Amino acid sequence: TFLTERVMSTGSTFTEGMHVYVNNRAKNLRFLQRTFFDSIESEFESENYGKLVFRDFTKNYFLYHTAHDRGYLVVDMPASAVFSDFEWEDLEGFENKLSKRSRRHFRSEVLPFIADFDLMVTDHLSEKELFKGYQLYLQVKANNLSINNFEYGLGLFEAMNNSPLWQFLILKNKGDDEIQGIVFCYLNKTNNSFNPILIGMNEEHPQRLTLYRQLLFQTILYAKQNGFSKCYMGVSAAFEKKKLGAQIVYRQAYVRTKDNYSSDLLQTFE
Repeated sequence: TFLTERVMSTGSTFTEGMHVYVNNRAKNLRFLQRTFFDSIESEFESENYGKLVFRDFTKNYFLYHTAHDRGYLVVDMPASAVFSDFEWEDLEGFENKLSKRSRRHFRSEVLPFIADFDLMVTDHLSEKELFKGYQLYLQVKANNLSINNFEYGLGLFEAMNNSPLWQFLILKNKGDDEIQGIVFCYLNKTNNSFNPILIGMNEEHPQRLTLYRQLLFQTILYAKQNGFSKCYMGVSAAFEKKKLGAQIVYRQAYVRTKDNYSSDLLQTFE
């Protein structure tokens, strides 16, 4: 926990989207914005938090000037990816939606390997499957240095498994019963989206990158086949997601700190 601190933040470390709603058409908008920030900052100051973070704003969002005037730092968040073009009927139609360069990648890196894996999607994992999926998540977490956060506990995944709003997309080698990859997917019924939130993979798989690409593609294909209109595909590996037709989205966060010591010291390690 060296140089870590408690943070009061909108959303969580694996959610994305609009975590803050302020009606920008309100009659007394300036008063509303001031009251909004005052109430949250009062809670922030009264508790043992080191940072206050408002997340996932588009650039030049209407709260920007108010946040800036109140002393918030505006920081760029990691780019996320969203897939929303489901106007196709088959693999050929999907391929034709891609850019010329992405079509070349799809034909050489994804299409030839679809038959190498067996796919299963379920809304409930057995105890053995859940533990295996969690172990595969830990493998990915240990190797993904682009996202620097703490490991999620097994209890989180047990809660997912007990919720009707989560499904689990599983890939196995053809004809084998061992789970090689799993995607933990959240069903958002409000905006009809199927969202791969966390992923677990056998990091020692001889075709590791091929396995990862199949997990991404099969998630998109399953969303299409089941009538979803959007996939929020999370952060990191933006290049791989873009090759499959996802749109890269850039967001900002507004950050307020009580003490800059930890942040300043961390920069000396760069």
